[in-house]
Parts: sequence; C-alpha cells; structure tokens
Amino acid sequence: MEDDAGRKAVRWVPLEAKTACEAQEAFRRLLVERDENRLRHVGLAPTFSDDVDQSYLPRLDTSGKMPDTLKTEKGHLSRWKEAIGHLRLDRIRPHHVTGHLQRFKTKSRANRPCNLALVMLRHVLKSARVDSYLAALPVEGIPWQRVDKKARRLYTREDIAQFCTAAFKTRQNEKGETVPATKNA
Repeated sequence: MEDDAGRKAVRWVPLEAKTACEAQEAFRRLLVERDENRLRHVGLAPTFSDDVDQSYLPRLDTSGKMPDTLKTEKGHLSRWKEAIGHLRLDRIRPHHVTGHLQRFKTKSRANRPCNLALVMLRHVLKSARVDSYLAALPVEGIPWQRVDKKARRLYTREDIAQFCTAAFKTRQNEKGETVPATKNA
C-alpha cells in the first residue's frame, strides 16, 4: 500500500469472508488488483465537503474555465456541500443524490439547473474515483431531467438585409455631425 506521500508500506487488509473458499476468492481478487495497480484506498474516505475543498476546488481553479462557469460550478458545489457534505465519499448513495435534486426542483427550479447540479456532482465523484476513494460512481443510474427546447424563430434573408441596412445608416447628432445610426448620443 502507498500512503499519501507515496511511500510504500506493508498493510494488512482484513478479508471479509465467512468460509475458506470465500477468503481464497477475496485474496485472489486482491492480488489481481495489486497486479493491475488499482488497490483500494485503505482507511476512511474523506467527507464530500473535505474532498471538494482540498482536492476538487484547486483542480477547478487551474482548469482554465471561464469566470462565469467557475462561479456557476462553485454555486452548485456549495449546495451539494450543504446537502451531502457530511457524508464520506464511499457512503454516498443514489437516494442522497435524488433527494437533493428533488428538493432543488421543488424550489421552483427548471430542469436544466438540476442537470447542471448533477454534472457538478459527477465531476467531483469522478475526481474522487481517480483518487481511489470510489470504485464505482453512485450516480450512474440517475436519469437526466428532460429539458424542452424552445422553438426559435429563424430569420429570413429579408430580415437580415433589413438589419444590415439599419446598421449602415447614418444620422445627424446634436452637434450636426454625421454619425452611424447605431452610435449612442
């Protein structure tokens, strides 16, 4: 096993088996995990709130995303921290997630913000999986909220020509100068 500093150490891991046959299977599974370099995390997983603060937010700040995107993501993360921040990462279950999404939806929220909140949670949990705190994501089976797309009016060639002529018109300002019609006074 490796500790947080990367030092390797021998650590005994109890095999949770009732019979000798089950213990052999668990031991073989552990050997395969060791050979494939995907050993389980030993010890307590951090709480969701601690993982967001210590691991995910530094990655988010250096991700190169636009400031408005960062603001939106941090807002959703603060809501998730209030809802499930006390839970350890490996103890988060789908009912915790769906419960928060339902409460979020009842506050007269549309479906799209609920989907964005779910995306933010997926980002944090995928980061935790990379850090070996999770073997599988607890949000795998949670469906997306249906979002109805608004029908947008398409502009015709005549409309575009009208916009272009309006953009190139000129007018006289209060000083008597000729200025573009779209220029503010």
